Amino acid sequence: MATKVFKFIKDKLFVDSIVFIRNNVIEPLSKLIIIDYGSNSNGSYIKYGNGDMICYKTINVSSNITNRWGNMYESTSAVSLGNWPVEFKDTPTINVNKTSGQGSWLQLINGLSKTSCGNTYFVSAVSSSVTTNLNIIGIGKWK
Repeated sequence: MATKVFKFIKDKLFVDSIVFIRNNVIEPLSKLIIIDYGSNSNGSYIKYGNGDMICYKTINVSSNITNRWGNMYESTSAVSLGNWPVEFKDTPTINVNKTSGQGSWLQLINGLSKTSCGNTYFVSAVSSSVTTNLNIIGIGKWK
């Protein structure tokens, strides 16, 4: 059930005055709306009124996967995933999806922080090279 409580002062509507009721708890609508959004060279972000933030970007990476690793091969150096477009309050949860290139996959993400998406290595069953796009999403808090 939603309840609208409008408060006008000098012809301006205050969003905090619009409330919704969920599980018999009254909360301001501002917790659910987008407070800020934008983008820069490090990607895009959306900040929500409840403190949640989502950062996302797509990067193009290339790597040689020629270092022997047991019965497998891994990339010769770590692949940087870059920085977040804005800093998180704490280290976020990350999801990285490889969108192209067959026969290789990503290892764990290392070096993830409030400001950095971290880095990773590619792994393959055969010695090869890969060029692919990576979709990166971080979910955490901005306040």
